[in-house]
Amino acid sequence: MLPSIALLRAAVGAVRAEALAGVSAVVVGECLVELDVVVARLRFEQSRFALAFDCAGGPLDDGFQSAQSWLRANTMAGPGEAKDLVTTGRALRDRLPATSDAAADGQVSWAHASAIAHALRQVQDPDALAEADRALAEAAPTLNPTGIAHAARRLLQHLDPDLAQRDAAQRYADRSLTLSPMLDGAVSVHGQLDEDSAAVILSALSPMMTPLGPDDTRTAAQRRVDILVELVAKAAEVGAAGTMTGTGLPPTLLVRVDIAALADLKPIPDPPLDSADDREPGDRCDEPPGARPRVPPPAEVDWGGPILRQTL
Repeated sequence: MLPSIALLRAAVGAVRAEALAGVSAVVVGECLVELDVVVARLRFEQSRFALAFDCAGGPLDDGFQSAQSWLRANTMAGPGEAKDLVTTGRALRDRLPATSDAAADGQVSWAHASAIAHALRQVQDPDALAEADRALAEAAPTLNPTGIAHAARRLLQHLDPDLAQRDAAQRYADRSLTLSPMLDGAVSVHGQLDEDSAAVILSALSPMMTPLGPDDTRTAAQRRVDILVELVAKAAEVGAAGTMTGTGLPPTLLVRVDIAALADLKPIPDPPLDSADDREPGDRCDEPPGARPRVPPPAEVDWGGPILRQTL
């Protein structure tokens, strides 16, 4: 192990051992800011070490096909994190000197550096790339990673409008929505929206996201689902959710239900404490002794399978 790494581990141990009891909030806040700078610098150095390890053939010598696969197996990095550590590191080393310097000094976080590298990955004109690199490295300390990504897109529209148009077309082509039924009846939702589609949906959801009152304990994610379902249901009700179905009706939720269950949808009361337990089987005038009452099959919907009686 390099002496510097041993010193670093000792320094982290010293920080952890420091007692915070009785330390003022002002001092703790100052330490948080400094720790953020240290973390940013360490992530940059980790990327630099990963690239050096890759260039030296370390992953192949250990039987791995790439630095990413070696990192996944030998560090706590997940697949996306390992890939980003290598790809962003290469971009900083080979294409983005200004952002690289800022990341090395801890002026920008690794998330900022990753956002800049991703936004400029397709820029081929060296002058445009250098200008964008300098401008974004200067702006990054005043913006969060999402803000710097938006700034990069605006900058590309100015420096390389053709590339910006191709990127937008690709984001539109990559749009997707997958609904995957799971074994327990829930449905997993996965997808990606281009910026225009996302703007439409978010602008429709936003005015309705406020909790209904102190008794509304739903999370923001739960409210978002409920609102989206409500909006789609209203659109379908007025026939605005697309073309007519094969029945000639607007999109309609069909429920298959036993007629006996449909005829009796009153809530099932709790049995009285002294009811069935004290009666003999022969006391029932509506059933022969020993007979079990017929239980209707559960109702079902096309896309979700069986549903509860309360839902019906």
